Amino acid sequence: MKKKVVSLVLLVALLATGCASNKQVVTPEYDWMESGANVSTQQTEESSVEESSETPSVEESSEEPSKEEPSEEPSKEEPVVETPVVTAPTTLSDNLYDFQIEIDGQVLQFPMWYSDFVALGWTYDGNPEDTLDAMSYYSFTEFQKDGMEFNFVAYNYGINAMPLSKCLICGVSMDEWNMEGVTATITLPGGITYGTSTLADLDAVYGAPKDSYAGTYYTEYTYQGEAGYYSSVRLEVSTETNVLSSIDIQNLIEIEGIDSEGMTFYDEVPAMVTNYVAPTAMSDNLQDYTVQVGEVLLGLPTPLSVLLNDGWVIDDETEIIAGRWSEYLYLEKGDQRLSVSVINTHDNAVAVGNTMIYDIEVSTYNQPENVTYAGGIALGMTETDLLAVIDGYTYESSDYDTSRVYNLELEDDYNTSYSIWIREGVVDQMSVSYRPDALYE
Repeated sequence: MKKKVVSLVLLVALLATGCASNKQVVTPEYDWMESGANVSTQQTEESSVEESSETPSVEESSEEPSKEEPSEEPSKEEPVVETPVVTAPTTLSDNLYDFQIEIDGQVLQFPMWYSDFVALGWTYDGNPEDTLDAMSYYSFTEFQKDGMEFNFVAYNYGINAMPLSKCLICGVSMDEWNMEGVTATITLPGGITYGTSTLADLDAVYGAPKDSYAGTYYTEYTYQGEAGYYSSVRLEVSTETNVLSSIDIQNLIEIEGIDSEGMTFYDEVPAMVTNYVAPTAMSDNLQDYTVQVGEVLLGLPTPLSVLLNDGWVIDDETEIIAGRWSEYLYLEKGDQRLSVSVINTHDNAVAVGNTMIYDIEVSTYNQPENVTYAGGIALGMTETDLLAVIDGYTYESSDYDTSRVYNLELEDDYNTSYSIWIREGVVDQMSVSYRPDALYE
């Protein structure tokens, strides 16, 4: 299937699904996969070179290309993107929101590409080919230089998992533990210096922070740029020494030049989807996580395509789910409505129909037809009958003004649960969630 470079605005409606096998697995097909139509309303520079319709490939064409003359068919490979170099400034800015820091005379500018960062002499304390999940950042990525070791923020904003060596370095954190034995001078914009500057200095140079906290051991100031929490500087001043004792910078913004592999959709199908086998009967054991939706029997986690193939449709324009990413979706079938949580178990982005449902929630408000959980739990069941079903399982109940909720965590962790709401003596809302470790392998 054709590769496609996409932006992070992962739009365009779900159009159709294919046929099911005896494993009740289908692979949805989308018109844009073959037509070359835009995947989003915002295209990357690389994808803009593609034509709105494709020339048939050799296999698709009814005539073979001449052996005397080379075929004029354009290549389907995306152009190689040359990553721009992020040159570190030589002079420290006076503006805190330029997200710079000077370490022992060297100015770092966040964000910057891993390759540009290590070119300044910093060494990653690990394997740079280790992958970072799609659209994720990691705050504790250790780098060393000249006897110093700090935690830097690594960020992959692509839709596919990427090696650290192709990601961004977007910030740094350091405190008294990191600075033990380090003699380097650490300076922030405006001349604020680690181990020297006071709260009065911060007030004078940076003004009032976005947030502040005065604790027993330190006072914390948090400054935020236009991206809010994701572009922030957090500074702590020790109560004992009255000087700057902790710096935490992160500027999680996208810059031009991510490797094209990070933004290319390959239309792959995770093994968990293709290997799914539906249960043959509803179970009385809640830990089997069987769910009956209309005429379809599911065993969580189950491919979303099973319900799509039964006539359910997604009520928004979500089409692609990034690698190792979860999403909350509403499904509709006539007047019926379901709430589901799905996860892409693959390192790379997949079509939304190739994700796995791990959570299903229904309520009388959504008017679902014939939805039953393991043990026969269903909307309209009396509280007495529910208690008979969950007898022998560990659960907690909480009372509210007009309702009572029963919560069960059956695998001794938050990844598995049933939540059943009772209103006016009957089950009015219920959800089941099963996220086995296999979803994250």
